[in-house]
Amino acid sequence: MEAAEKIRQEVYDSNSCLTQTAYNAVGKRYTLVAEPVAPFRKSSLSARINENSVFLVTGGGRGITATCVSQLAATFRCTFILLGRTELQTDEPAWAQDLCEPAELKRQAMETLKAAGEKPLPRVVERMVSNVLAQREIRANLDDLKIQGATAFYRSVDVTNPEAVKTVLNELIPQTGPVTGLLHGAGRLADKLIEHKTEADFDAVFDVKVQGLAAVMQAVSLAELRHVVLFSSVAGFYGNVGQTDYAMANEVLNRFAYLFRKNCPQAQVVSINWGAWDSGMVSPELKKMLLAHQVELVPSDEGPRALIDQLSEQAQDQVQVVLGGTLPIAKAVTSEPLRTYTINRTLTLDANPFLEHHHIQGHAVLPINIANVWMVQTADTLYPGFQLYRENKVKLFKGIVFDGHQPTDFQIVVQEQEKNADQIQVLVTIQSLRLGKLPLPHYQGQVLLVSQRPKPPVEPLPDIQTSVPVVADASVLYQNGTLFHGPDFQGVKQVLSWDETSALLLCEHPGLSWERQGQFPSSSINGFLTDIMYQGLLIWVRRFHDCACLPLTTGCVDMTQELPFGRPFYVSLRVVQSTEFTMVADLTAFDAVTGVVFLKTHQASVTISRTLQWDQSERIAS
Repeated sequence: MEAAEKIRQEVYDSNSCLTQTAYNAVGKRYTLVAEPVAPFRKSSLSARINENSVFLVTGGGRGITATCVSQLAATFRCTFILLGRTELQTDEPAWAQDLCEPAELKRQAMETLKAAGEKPLPRVVERMVSNVLAQREIRANLDDLKIQGATAFYRSVDVTNPEAVKTVLNELIPQTGPVTGLLHGAGRLADKLIEHKTEADFDAVFDVKVQGLAAVMQAVSLAELRHVVLFSSVAGFYGNVGQTDYAMANEVLNRFAYLFRKNCPQAQVVSINWGAWDSGMVSPELKKMLLAHQVELVPSDEGPRALIDQLSEQAQDQVQVVLGGTLPIAKAVTSEPLRTYTINRTLTLDANPFLEHHHIQGHAVLPINIANVWMVQTADTLYPGFQLYRENKVKLFKGIVFDGHQPTDFQIVVQEQEKNADQIQVLVTIQSLRLGKLPLPHYQGQVLLVSQRPKPPVEPLPDIQTSVPVVADASVLYQNGTLFHGPDFQGVKQVLSWDETSALLLCEHPGLSWERQGQFPSSSINGFLTDIMYQGLLIWVRRFHDCACLPLTTGCVDMTQELPFGRPFYVSLRVVQSTEFTMVADLTAFDAVTGVVFLKTHQASVTISRTLQWDQSERIAS
C-alpha cells in the first residue's frame, strides 16, 4: 500500500518537468538534478591513458566522434579500432574524381545516371554524393591520426551485430593487443513528432545506441576495460520535442554508465550528455533555431578538449556529465480555455527542520515568505517554459502556527486568469481542509509568469569605504529582541545606515542543506533569503518605534533574478508610510558586487504591536 501511495503522489505531482524520482528504504524521496561544477585546472590533470592503450570506437570514422578521436590521438598517441557504417572503398568512382564542391558532384552524378539510362532521382543523387563525401572524410581522418602519431584501423561493420563486431576484434587484437577503452559514439537521428514515427524510425535510432552498446560489450573483455566513454545527449537528460527515440536511447546510456561503474569499479566510466555542437548532426536550420532560443552550441575545437578533461583521474567520479548548452524547454500550452488546478499537500512540523528556528510566542510559525515560495513555485512548476516575474496582492489571512492544533492537509488552488504565448497570470490560494466545513484560506497571491524576463535593473553600489556602519555586527540584533530568528534565518551582517525614511543592510547566508530546507527547497525563488530581506522591516520598526511587528501584505514583488545562497547582497529599505500601528516600505535586494537587482517589493506592510515581544527563551530555542 505504501508503494501504491507513492506512485499515486507522483502521478499527481504538480511539477510536470520532473521525470525521475527514487525512494530509499525509509521512504526518503530523491530526484536527479544537474548542478554546475567548477572547470578543472589544466596544469594539474593526469590520466591513466598512454600509448599502449587501445580504444574501440563506434562511429569513429566521421563527425564529432572522429574529431574527439583526433584529440585523443594528439594527447595520448594510442591505438584505435574504428567501427563505422560506411564501407571504405579502394578507389573513388571515376565520375567524382577531381571534383570538390557538392554542387559539382551532384551535377556530375546526375550526368552519370543519365548516361547509364537511369533517372537522376534526387534521393539517388544525394546518396551517391554523400557516399563520396563520407569516403573522403574517413580517409582524411585516418591520415590525420597517422600524422598525430597514433595507430588506427577502420572497419565497416553493423555495430548492432555482436558476431560481426567479434569477427573484427578477432582479426585486429593480435596486432593491437586487448581493448582497454571503449568510446561509443555511434548514433542516428530521425526527428519526427511521436505520432508520425514508424517502428522502423524508432529501431533505426534506438538500436544503434542501445543494441550497439550491448554488441560491443559482448565482444570485448570487460576485465581489460579501463575506460568507458558513452556519447549521450542532453536530449536524454532533459528530453526534446521530436526526439522520443533518441532521448530514450541516450537515457539508457546514462543508466548503463552507473550500472557498469558499480559492477566494474576498475573502469573509469562517463556518460557525456553533449549539448548541440556547431557541427556534426546539427543542420544549418537546427543551428539557427537553437541560436534563436539562446542555446549555446559546443564549439568544435572546445568539445574534444572537454573530453580529454573528463578522462582525467580528477574526473573519475563523474559518471554522468552535461557538457554544453541545454535544449530549449518545452513550453506550456496556452491556447486552451482557462482552468483551475487544485493540488493537495501535507505539511508537518517534522518534515521541515527550519521551523525550529522560526518561533513566535512559543510556537513554530510558517514564515510568510516560505508560504509565498509555496505559492509561486507551485505556479512555476505548472507552466514549463515560463519564468516567474511578478507577484501582486500578496495577502496573509491566517498564518500557520504549529501549536498542536494546526491542520496538516492543505490545498493549493491555482486559478488561471489570463494566458497567452507571452504571459500567464494566475491567482494562487493556500487553504486548509476542515471536516464538515469550507476550506480555511491562509495565503493568497496573484502570480505573473512570462516567456522571457526582461534584463534585471542595476542599483548603484553604496560607498562603504568612507562610511561607518550603524550596526557593525548585526548578530546582536538576533540577541537583543530586535529579531527572533534562529540560525537558519540569520543573514543580516551589518546595518550600514538608517534614518526615518530609509535603511541599508548588508546580508549574506552560506546556505542550508536540502534536509534543513525540508518541503521548501530553494529553486526559482529562495524563501530563506527573502525572509532575511524582510527582516529589514523589523529592524527599522524596532529602531524608530521601539516595537515589534509582523508582516501583513505586499502590494507587488518583482522577481528579476534568482537570489543565491553564499553571495553577499544589499537590502535597501525606503519608507512609504509610517503610523503608530502600521508601516509600509519598498525593499530592494541587489548584488553587493554587481548591483544587479534580485528582488524588489513594493508596498510591503507590517502591523506594529507594543505588546508583542520576542522573549529570551524562544530566541535561545531558535
